[in-house]
Amino acid sequence: MKILAYIAGILILTVFCVFGFIFSSFGNSMIASYAQNLAKQKAGIELSFDKFELGISKVDINAKVNNEISASINGDFSVFSQNIDLTYEINASDLKSANLKLTQPIALSGKIKGKFNNFDANGAGEALGSSINFLANIKEYKPLSLQLNAKQLKIDEILALVKQPIYASGRIDITSNITEQNDMPNGMAEILIYDAVANNALISRDFNVSLPKNFTFKGAANAQIANWIANVKSTLITPIATANTTKTVYNIDNKSLNTDFMIEISDLAKLEPIINQKLNGALKANGDLTFSDYKLQNLNAVIDGLGGKIDANLKDGKLLAKIHSIKLEEALKLAAQPPYATANINATATIENLNDAKNIKGNIALTSDGKINKNELKKVANLNLAKDVGFSLNTDAIIAKSIAKFKANLLSELIKLKDVSGEFDIQKQSLSSKFSLLADDLAKFESITQQKLSGAVNLNGDIKVVDKVLSELGIYGSVIGGEINAKFKDQNLNATLKNGSLKDAFLLLAQAPLANAKLNLSANLSSIDLKNLNGDILLSFTNGEAYEKELSKLLEKNFPSGVKFEATSNIKLAKNVADFTTDVSSTLLNLKDTSGKFDINSGNLNAKFNAFIPELSRLKFATGRELKGALNATGDIVKSGENLIANLNSNVFGGTITAKLNNNDLNAILQNFTFKDLTDTLNMQHIYDGIGDGRLNYNLASQKGDFNIDINEGRLVSNDFTNTIKTFSGRDITSEIYKNGYLKGTIDKNLINFKAQMSAQRSDINVTNGTFDTTSQAMNIPVDFKYEKTDAKIAITGTTQDPKYSVSSEYLKGKITKEIDRFLDKKLGKDSNETNSSTTKDAIKGLLKGLF
Repeated sequence: MKILAYIAGILILTVFCVFGFIFSSFGNSMIASYAQNLAKQKAGIELSFDKFELGISKVDINAKVNNEISASINGDFSVFSQNIDLTYEINASDLKSANLKLTQPIALSGKIKGKFNNFDANGAGEALGSSINFLANIKEYKPLSLQLNAKQLKIDEILALVKQPIYASGRIDITSNITEQNDMPNGMAEILIYDAVANNALISRDFNVSLPKNFTFKGAANAQIANWIANVKSTLITPIATANTTKTVYNIDNKSLNTDFMIEISDLAKLEPIINQKLNGALKANGDLTFSDYKLQNLNAVIDGLGGKIDANLKDGKLLAKIHSIKLEEALKLAAQPPYATANINATATIENLNDAKNIKGNIALTSDGKINKNELKKVANLNLAKDVGFSLNTDAIIAKSIAKFKANLLSELIKLKDVSGEFDIQKQSLSSKFSLLADDLAKFESITQQKLSGAVNLNGDIKVVDKVLSELGIYGSVIGGEINAKFKDQNLNATLKNGSLKDAFLLLAQAPLANAKLNLSANLSSIDLKNLNGDILLSFTNGEAYEKELSKLLEKNFPSGVKFEATSNIKLAKNVADFTTDVSSTLLNLKDTSGKFDINSGNLNAKFNAFIPELSRLKFATGRELKGALNATGDIVKSGENLIANLNSNVFGGTITAKLNNNDLNAILQNFTFKDLTDTLNMQHIYDGIGDGRLNYNLASQKGDFNIDINEGRLVSNDFTNTIKTFSGRDITSEIYKNGYLKGTIDKNLINFKAQMSAQRSDINVTNGTFDTTSQAMNIPVDFKYEKTDAKIAITGTTQDPKYSVSSEYLKGKITKEIDRFLDKKLGKDSNETNSSTTKDAIKGLLKGLF
């Protein structure tokens, strides 16, 4: 007995210590801190206390919520007798944290009095735009009576108070007159919603739903409560749809619900702002359902619409459903899709044990016959069918012990997906299936591809899905003119394609073919994760031929005809980085030993190349003029993000060139080139034998730049220009050696402005404002020429193919004038009539001088 007394004493002492700790100032501080953290974590509410005094017999607490709402509660509070007699107040002048200005301040106050498990609570004041008063009785923690009068509550202020976006504005009336009878609530409650307007912008932002402008709604719910059972009638009316219930029974005690329902959309065209598709007709759904313990138990529903009817009945885990003549085109419209196919869909389903995932059984059958509308399909996918294409779909599934065994065929004139069969484990969400895909005559696709096609596609396949993840996939047979054998298993892919057609590969991707070639592929990948590819790929193209028509469209230039090519590429992938080597040989360009790395994720590239162009004249479509000769160049390309840097080195024009492209800025340096090689390459008239150096700065985007060429040493060759000088001056300047000359200017798209200077021992040639149009080949070059005492101005116009020369010389003009004077004096002499003789000679001089 003493031991028991000691234990009882220790327990009593422990209880007193715990109570002493809780109701001490230190215990109060810990409880307040815990309450603040809990409010922050669970509700996102900033809770602070100006006063927190919780004693054994008294409580006095002043708190603030979000620094906006003030709340206080104080009075008698007895832990031992479990009596309470408290007074509370709630006040707020604004809800700035919710960006809402209250129409009137919140001011509520009242009392709570009674026992912990049986107390009365009352309150009155202003809140949420309404004058509110209530009286409630709580017994055994259940509400037995509630007298409530709250009218014209503001919807936006209610949403703000519960920390929700302001999805709507409007008013709500809530009234209640429920009293206790035999320890049970009895009475009525009513909710009215009116003057409500949706906030379209917020609804669109959060739910991606576009409601019509000025979307208003109203509703009402009326409940009669007796013996813990609520009988409710409700309705909701919007501009688009009406929903109501006429008999809803909710058992408050066991939380079960039985209700009917009706939803009606009288004009589907009103859905247009939401689904962005014009619809016609109406849709109506009605039925009844039962919930128990928050789970759906029974459902009966009839849906009229989409041109047909759906009947569904769910009871005790057994579902019976029938689809009668649903129109596919109406379903497409409802899904905001054009009616590119029409069909009647019929289906039946009988499924039992829906509540037992291991033992679901039943059967499903679906049939559909229809056609693809060629006109509507062209609008949707820009595909040209020669005619409407009929199709049929049949599928059957038998379910036993949650495993569905199914068969299906989708047949059409163009393509057939047939002999589809397999099993689906409903519980494990796993699938295994086999299928055949057949297009027996690709010529039927000619109207779609706009290309001549032949041959067939004949593929067989198998697929496995485990836990909703693709586990295995095999494809075997004939495709794009070749034989494919591909197997994916455990993230590994092994695939080969032999003698495929590059043209058909373009067509399979719904792209106009840019070329054709025999395509061979071998791939061994240890992962098909598009963000982490690993493995080896070997790709080759043989007997290739470029399609100049489509390439001309793509490049917006006249691509040459008859271009042949072959190519091979060896690719090693590691973590989505491709380490590659590629060789390309063609009648336009050869690329040898091209190698580098390409990051598939970032698009970054680092590569080196060795290029050989056997005949530059074949690149006229790209350069805009016919060039002569060949070009061999080496270089590298580095792309990082949006930045691109390329370097090129080559022996060209008898000298060397180094060029660098930094994004759009091109810088090139020419050293020790010969002018003859330069003019020969540019297919221009040979005018100079000599050596030069030069530089070019050019922006590809603006097509503007500048250049500077140093003319080191050389001679002019005999041509139209030197012959013109020889004709009027009698001087042959081709023997002159010119040193330290220059040619410099600017480029503005197709227009080149330049100046030049060349000096020799006895002659000088200067151009101060020359122009050349690269598109029309037109030129205007004013040349100032001087040979010892002889000077002349030579205007070169016309085109590079047909130049024209115009010469004028003050020096020669003076010499000719003196010779004319000497000749006339000699021939006419002096007359006795001096005046007449002088007049006659002046007239003749003027006439002869005018000829020159």
